[in-house]
Amino acid sequence: MSELKKIFEDRRLENAFEEVLKIRGAVADLSPDDKRTLGDVRRMPVVESCCYAWLEAGQKIGVSTGTVGPDTGKRTGRLIDFIQDVRLMIGNPEKRLSGETLKEDIARFEELHAIRTENDQALGEPTFGTGPVEDVD
Repeated sequence: MSELKKIFEDRRLENAFEEVLKIRGAVADLSPDDKRTLGDVRRMPVVESCCYAWLEAGQKIGVSTGTVGPDTGKRTGRLIDFIQDVRLMIGNPEKRLSGETLKEDIARFEELHAIRTENDQALGEPTFGTGPVEDVD
Protein backbone atom coordinates (compact mmCIF):
# COMPACT_ATOMS: atom_id res chain seq x y z
CA MET A 1 0.00 0.00 0.00
CA SER A 2 2.83 2.43 0.81
CA GLU A 3 4.29 1.88 -2.69
CA LEU A 4 1.01 2.95 -4.26
CA LYS A 5 0.88 6.03 -2.01
CA LYS A 6 4.45 6.97 -3.03
CA ILE A 7 3.59 6.70 -6.73
CA PHE A 8 0.50 8.88 -6.17
CA GLU A 9 2.55 11.51 -4.31
CA ASP A 10 5.25 11.49 -6.98
CA ARG A 11 2.67 12.07 -9.70
CA ARG A 12 1.10 14.91 -7.70
CA LEU A 13 4.52 16.51 -7.44
CA GLU A 14 5.13 16.09 -11.18
CA ASN A 15 1.72 17.62 -11.90
CA ALA A 16 2.51 20.53 -9.60
CA PHE A 17 5.77 21.15 -11.48
CA GLU A 18 3.96 21.07 -14.79
CA GLU A 19 1.40 23.57 -13.53
CA VAL A 20 4.11 25.95 -12.33
CA LEU A 21 5.85 25.73 -15.71
CA LYS A 22 2.60 26.78 -17.43
CA ILE A 23 2.35 30.02 -15.40
CA ARG A 24 4.03 32.86 -17.26
CA GLY A 25 6.86 34.42 -15.24
CA ALA A 26 6.80 31.76 -12.54
CA VAL A 27 10.09 30.23 -13.62
CA ALA A 28 13.23 32.10 -14.60
CA ASP A 29 16.17 30.73 -16.54
CA LEU A 30 19.14 32.08 -14.62
CA SER A 31 21.81 30.66 -16.90
CA PRO A 32 23.96 33.23 -18.70
CA ASP A 33 23.15 34.06 -22.30
CA ASP A 34 26.77 33.51 -23.35
CA LYS A 35 27.92 30.21 -21.85
CA ARG A 36 31.37 30.55 -23.45
CA THR A 37 32.38 32.77 -20.53
CA LEU A 38 31.74 30.00 -17.99
CA GLY A 39 34.75 28.10 -16.75
CA ASP A 40 34.78 24.33 -16.86
CA VAL A 41 35.41 23.35 -13.25
CA ARG A 42 36.07 19.75 -14.29
CA ARG A 43 39.17 20.65 -16.32
CA MET A 44 41.47 21.99 -13.58
CA PRO A 45 41.42 18.86 -11.35
CA VAL A 46 42.38 16.79 -14.41
CA VAL A 47 45.20 19.20 -15.28
CA GLU A 48 46.44 19.22 -11.67
CA SER A 49 46.39 15.42 -11.46
CA CYS A 50 48.28 15.13 -14.74
CA CYS A 51 50.86 17.69 -13.60
CA TYR A 52 51.43 15.87 -10.30
CA ALA A 53 51.81 12.56 -12.16
CA TRP A 54 54.20 14.30 -14.56
CA LEU A 55 56.33 15.58 -11.66
CA GLU A 56 56.27 12.17 -9.94
CA ALA A 57 57.60 10.66 -13.18
CA GLY A 58 60.58 13.01 -12.92
CA GLN A 59 59.53 15.25 -15.80
CA LYS A 60 59.71 19.04 -15.88
CA ILE A 61 56.54 21.08 -16.16
CA GLY A 62 56.53 23.10 -19.35
CA VAL A 63 55.05 23.77 -22.76
CA SER A 64 56.54 24.83 -26.06
CA THR A 65 55.42 26.67 -29.15
CA GLY A 66 55.30 24.80 -32.45
CA THR A 67 57.67 26.23 -35.06
CA VAL A 68 56.94 24.16 -38.17
CA GLY A 69 54.02 22.50 -39.89
CA PRO A 70 50.37 22.81 -38.91
CA ASP A 71 51.30 23.54 -35.27
CA THR A 72 53.24 26.71 -36.08
CA GLY A 73 52.57 29.25 -33.35
CA LYS A 74 50.42 26.84 -31.30
CA ARG A 75 51.23 25.67 -27.80
CA THR A 76 52.41 22.06 -27.88
CA GLY A 77 54.53 19.68 -25.89
CA ARG A 78 54.58 16.30 -24.26
CA LEU A 79 52.71 17.52 -21.16
CA ILE A 80 49.93 19.07 -23.23
CA ASP A 81 49.67 15.86 -25.28
CA PHE A 82 49.55 13.85 -22.05
CA ILE A 83 46.71 15.98 -20.64
CA GLN A 84 44.78 15.72 -23.92
CA ASP A 85 45.19 11.93 -23.90
CA VAL A 86 43.98 11.65 -20.30
CA ARG A 87 40.91 13.75 -21.17
CA LEU A 88 40.14 11.36 -24.02
CA MET A 89 40.46 8.35 -21.69
CA ILE A 90 38.26 9.66 -18.87
CA GLY A 91 35.57 11.41 -20.88
CA ASN A 92 34.17 11.93 -24.32
CA PRO A 93 35.21 15.47 -25.20
CA GLU A 94 33.78 16.95 -28.37
CA LYS A 95 37.11 18.50 -29.30
CA ARG A 96 40.63 18.98 -28.04
CA LEU A 97 41.35 21.87 -25.70
CA SER A 98 43.44 24.66 -27.12
CA GLY A 99 47.08 24.57 -26.16
CA GLU A 100 46.79 28.16 -24.94
CA THR A 101 44.04 27.18 -22.48
CA LEU A 102 46.15 24.32 -21.17
CA LYS A 103 49.21 26.59 -20.96
CA GLU A 104 47.23 28.94 -18.70
CA ASP A 105 45.99 26.01 -16.58
CA ILE A 106 49.54 24.66 -16.27
CA ALA A 107 50.79 28.12 -15.22
CA ARG A 108 48.02 28.23 -12.58
CA PHE A 109 49.12 24.78 -11.37
CA GLU A 110 52.74 25.95 -11.11
CA GLU A 111 51.69 28.93 -8.99
CA LEU A 112 49.58 26.78 -6.66
CA HIS A 113 52.25 24.09 -6.47
CA ALA A 114 54.89 26.67 -5.50
CA ILE A 115 52.66 28.01 -2.73
CA ARG A 116 51.87 24.51 -1.47
CA THR A 117 55.54 23.53 -1.52
CA GLU A 118 56.51 26.70 0.36
CA ASN A 119 53.82 26.07 2.97
CA ASP A 120 54.89 22.44 3.38
CA GLN A 121 58.53 23.47 3.92
CA ALA A 122 57.52 26.05 6.51
CA LEU A 123 55.83 23.31 8.54
CA GLY A 124 59.07 21.37 8.93
CA GLU A 125 59.34 17.65 9.35
CA PRO A 126 56.23 15.92 10.68
CA THR A 127 56.38 14.80 14.29
CA PHE A 128 54.43 11.95 15.78
CA GLY A 129 53.54 11.56 19.43
CA THR A 130 55.33 13.27 22.27
CA GLY A 131 58.63 11.46 22.31
CA PRO A 132 60.31 8.09 21.94
CA VAL A 133 58.17 5.01 22.34
CA GLU A 134 59.14 2.70 25.16
CA ASP A 135 58.24 -0.95 25.38
CA VAL A 136 55.74 -1.68 28.10
CA ASP A 137 55.92 -5.09 29.75
